[in-house]
Amino acid sequence: MMWGNHDGQGWWMVWGLIVMAIFWGGVVWALYFGFRSQRAGDNPLSNVDLDPKEIAARRYAGGEIDEDEYDRIMNRIAG
Repeated sequence: MMWGNHDGQGWWMVWGLIVMAIFWGGVVWALYFGFRSQRAGDNPLSNVDLDPKEIAARRYAGGEIDEDEYDRIMNRIAG
């Protein structure tokens, strides 16, 4: 019997590890960018289509700024 004749099988294991690392790296990359793009939609600063007056009104309605600050912002926007 020739049990010790295993030439070249070690390379298949190396290639398998490389392919597995690429696969799991791709899975991690896809999950990271998938969750990252979902969070970008929830960010109120990501919506650049809002008018400055609308942003100030939302901040005032949300309690981020008081009435004096709101008036100051609106006067500054008006020119």
